[in-house]
Amino acid sequence: MDNSKLKMLLNFSYPGEAYIAKSHLEAEGIDCFITNENLLTINPLLSHAVGGVKLMVREEDYERAKEILEAPEINSDEWNSE
Repeated sequence: MDNSKLKMLLNFSYPGEAYIAKSHLEAEGIDCFITNENLLTINPLLSHAVGGVKLMVREEDYERAKEILEAPEINSDEWNSE
């Protein structure tokens, strides 16, 4: 990713959930970044303490990314925006 500002799109309890969302965004050409994945893979009990696994996108891609993940064929009731 370049030096664009990043914005948190979603947060998840487990890394696997974040990777599913990330794959949908990447398939649509949106670059994204996952934080806290290594920490929570090692110790999932820390999820609430660190705010979960965060899916980050560029500020300019935020609205489009949100629309993609809210599409009925993709949307999961467990995915919550900010």
